[in-house]
Amino acid sequence: MVPYISIIIPVYQAEKTLDRCVCSVLEQKYSEWEMILVDDGAKDRSGALCDGYAAEDSRIRVIHQANAGVSSARNAGIQNAKGTYLLFLDSDDALLPNALSLYAAATEKGSFDVVMGGLSVIENGREAGRIGFDTKLHAGREIWEQICRDPAPFGYAGGKLIRRAIVQKNAIAFHPAMQSQEDLDFFLSAYSFCERFLILSDCVYAYYYAPPNRTPATWDFVANQLKLLRIARERWQLSDQAIACVQNRILSLLYTGLYTAAEQGSFDEMVQRMVCVTGLKEFLSEVPAKGEHRIVAKAFVSGKYWRIKAYVAVRNRIRALYRRIKRENH
Repeated sequence: MVPYISIIIPVYQAEKTLDRCVCSVLEQKYSEWEMILVDDGAKDRSGALCDGYAAEDSRIRVIHQANAGVSSARNAGIQNAKGTYLLFLDSDDALLPNALSLYAAATEKGSFDVVMGGLSVIENGREAGRIGFDTKLHAGREIWEQICRDPAPFGYAGGKLIRRAIVQKNAIAFHPAMQSQEDLDFFLSAYSFCERFLILSDCVYAYYYAPPNRTPATWDFVANQLKLLRIARERWQLSDQAIACVQNRILSLLYTGLYTAAEQGSFDEMVQRMVCVTGLKEFLSEVPAKGEHRIVAKAFVSGKYWRIKAYVAVRNRIRALYRRIKRENH
């Protein structure tokens, strides 16, 4: 039987959480699925655990590969998937009960390209919040208006069912070179080929939050926003407010990234990374910036990066002086 949903799970050093993850699928009432466990060169018992699950359930397949990162593992899963839809699940997360039944029922009612459910954020064993969407059906312009205003919920790999044919036909893949927001990059590409979206009011995915152990790659954030802006301009006549949201986000990311790097001593590396972001200088030359954003943008476009560093130093001295005066007056 051809599975309806292919569940792709990248696995690396996951022996403590893998059982919770896999069991959350096995316990679903809906059964027309396949699970692809991609052992990404794990050095713990994860690979052996994957083989054990596959031996007990014929719907589970295992791919063993040398360690290449989560993006490479997901790509391997995509290439081997057979289902009508793809669903990504991280090995330290879980599906909520009846998640697959909700997806199946939703797609039976209409030929949707993407079905998005909410995420329940679990921290210290308890729900700390939810990440969701408006409970409306969106298509074309409407969905991109929302993505421009708040792209974050649309970028999580978890909780989204997407038609496999769209991904494979258009050779959409995760970028292994990206250090941050590879999920959003993938889904922006996928969404651009999708016509019908369905937003579920239910939470379908348990996201077990853990503090990040790496500094976010601001240049990847900027690249994604430029990509979003390009798609929005090329394919849709969006409102000026939606476009302005993306433009302001890019300016803010550039300013904050360079400012923080100057304070932390990683300014030269940040500049080199930002310079490599395709289309950034062209964007900054075309879009008017105001205030402090304008100072940084103008120096960046002209290649006079030392001016940004000097500006940060002067601004910090002024702030330090202000704080000292304030303390003395109290």
